[in-house]
Amino acid sequence: MGLRFIFKIFVFLDYLCFWIICGLSLIASSGCLRFAHVPNHPQIALK
Repeated sequence: MGLRFIFKIFVFLDYLCFWIICGLSLIASSGCLRFAHVPNHPQIALK
């Protein structure tokens, strides 16, 4: 039971890390694209 539990945690962390990295890279790339294509960004104007 102990080994299976550790394995489940390891797989969960691996899966979580994968999605965090994917999410961050997607946010970063979409953010860069938005800043590149939109000079007058509404969020910049609001701040």
